[in-house]
Amino acid sequence: MIKSHRFSSPRKLTSLFVGSLALLLSGALSCGGGNNFGPANPSPNNPAPENTAPTAELVFPPSAHFSTTASSIIVRGKSTDSDGVKAVHVNGIEATSEDGFAHWQAEIPLVPGENPIVVASEDQLSHQNSQAANSSIWHSAFLSGPSGIAEDGEFFYVTDAPQGAVLRVSKEGKSAEVIFNADTDSEDSDLVYPGSLAIDGDRIYVTDPLGSAVLSIPKAGGGSVVVNNSDLSRPEAVVVDGPDLYVVDSDLDKVFRIPKEGGPAEEVTITGGPKLDFPRDMVLDGEDLYIVDSGYGSFNPDPVLPSVIRIKKQGGQASELVFNDIMFPNDIPLQSPTGIALDGNDLYVTSSGFFVSIVLAIPKVGNQPSRMIFTNSSAQGDINLSYPTALIVTGPDLYVADSGRDSLLRIPKGGGEASEFIFDDDANRNPIDVEFPRYLVADEECLYFQDSFSIFCHPKAGGIPRTIFNDNTAPDDIDLFYVTGMTADESDLYVVNAGWGLVVRIPKTGGRSTLVEPLDADLFPRALTLHGDDLYVVDSNLGQVLEIPKTGGSVKKIFDDDTHDTDVNLYNPQSIAADDDYVYIAENYSQPLILRINKADPQEKGTEVLFDNSMAEGGVRLLSDPRGMVLYENHLYVVDSDLDHLLRISTADGSTKVVFGPDTVIGDTNLYFPFGVAVDDEHFYIADTGLDALVLIDRETSQSLVFRGL
Repeated sequence: MIKSHRFSSPRKLTSLFVGSLALLLSGALSCGGGNNFGPANPSPNNPAPENTAPTAELVFPPSAHFSTTASSIIVRGKSTDSDGVKAVHVNGIEATSEDGFAHWQAEIPLVPGENPIVVASEDQLSHQNSQAANSSIWHSAFLSGPSGIAEDGEFFYVTDAPQGAVLRVSKEGKSAEVIFNADTDSEDSDLVYPGSLAIDGDRIYVTDPLGSAVLSIPKAGGGSVVVNNSDLSRPEAVVVDGPDLYVVDSDLDKVFRIPKEGGPAEEVTITGGPKLDFPRDMVLDGEDLYIVDSGYGSFNPDPVLPSVIRIKKQGGQASELVFNDIMFPNDIPLQSPTGIALDGNDLYVTSSGFFVSIVLAIPKVGNQPSRMIFTNSSAQGDINLSYPTALIVTGPDLYVADSGRDSLLRIPKGGGEASEFIFDDDANRNPIDVEFPRYLVADEECLYFQDSFSIFCHPKAGGIPRTIFNDNTAPDDIDLFYVTGMTADESDLYVVNAGWGLVVRIPKTGGRSTLVEPLDADLFPRALTLHGDDLYVVDSNLGQVLEIPKTGGSVKKIFDDDTHDTDVNLYNPQSIAADDDYVYIAENYSQPLILRINKADPQEKGTEVLFDNSMAEGGVRLLSDPRGMVLYENHLYVVDSDLDHLLRISTADGSTKVVFGPDTVIGDTNLYFPFGVAVDDEHFYIADTGLDALVLIDRETSQSLVFRGL
């Protein structure tokens, strides 16, 4: 609460009167001559107090273009005032400070959806500004790879494979919340890579193909219980039938019956008919189970075509073929069926093809042609499917989980109408649909990241990204093919185009690419960095480090595997950094290492181990799969895509610290497959290919935010 100054006691009133009288007499005596310096007549040595409240600047979150999965956020900022800052409040909550509010922070609770952030300030003279700074933060879970969908009441329940989570999404699509993930209960079983889900009463049953388990989770949120014994291998789909669950396993190519309350899995025997070969999804209809089968089982000696197969849930009978790709030659092929839903006499099947993804309606009686419900040209203004993984039927509509778009979409089940987003993280979606952001570099204003065959500039404070380069930039320039590294100077980006064996230059402002230097055909460049006027490229084929002038010219080999007889050779380098004295390389062959090479004398010392896991205190494994690495103020910052953390390593002595990871801040967005990293004074920036997102991490509090709209 902001306090005001009040005089209430008789002594204070008397003092006020005497003081005022003295001031009045002083003014009267000075009339007619001399200097009358005071508040009304300031002098250089006696300035007037300011009549304005302190200014305020938000440091974290840096703008309104971010989202968080946490239920609260520590807002950080700065304030200044020549009279001194007395107090700062954020959304009515008093901020704390250790330096007179030059820097301050306050933790505020969040509700689902948009949350305004209003900063009020007050100086020592009680000048107040109730709107010293304004911003907002979006509080919602987000999708990074939806794998299953179910409906119950006013909500959709969605499994997200990369996050190992179950989300509850309002049907209006306004926001989502995580009801289960690795942070829910430290004592229960986590989801490694969840698949489909089914709802029964107050429980949700979720398959975990990579965890070889079926989990039971409270619909309201809470800890999990493993339903099955160790008798499943890769459970893909689950349906509920009274006291039992039916589970189809894509590794064993079998269907099992398991009690809902837990117990051994009983195989549903099939006496003949078409075989299962990597089944993907399943739906129950009375006494029948309909299974969509991909036919992709690589170890099946008698593979089948993508198909829909019907079996009796009690077992003991032959399976029946309902539909496959050659039953009706003029039908659209399934190619790669992923999900199945039932409505009346029709089965609806999603297929994620190589060139186009579709939804088909297939009569459940079997041996009848399919109907195209949705394809890329179904209606004007459509949102095309990218990689649909699951679907359900509700009323007149189909609701599709699309892992390629990280979204839920609505498609009229009658077909012929445009699709629409139901939930796609927030309403801030930009025209760039990020799929696999990898390499990342930063300057004062922009994050430059590479995704597929394109490079984008995203404002560091959030906002609308712009395309810097893609295959359509210029008809006669060098397209990107298999990018393995990117760096930058003041005006240009430098990219290793490993597919062509080239280093190319691309203006930061956008435009055609130009050749810096071709590389030897025997090389396979894996990463590059810039120091001064030279580019450093590391190669995995011959184990070389090359120095190339950024303007082009002769390529100088400063190191290869024959440089030194007893050092560590380069077999699988992942990233590279450089300073005045050393080149640093993240290597991951027989074991993960951070190596350095003395640029002045590589022959004498070869590679030196700056850090490996044997140097960590307490035998903790800090490196497993190092990817991106950047040098900033005498520290290397390395993201590890297996341990999902950001590691800081001193270039002086190899000492380490995990600056962000799954245990850093409970409730925040964890990394899933971090690939690229950039650093500045206030923040870390991560390109995460598993989350399909750019992540911002506050260096002061280790909180993470996701850039909205990508």
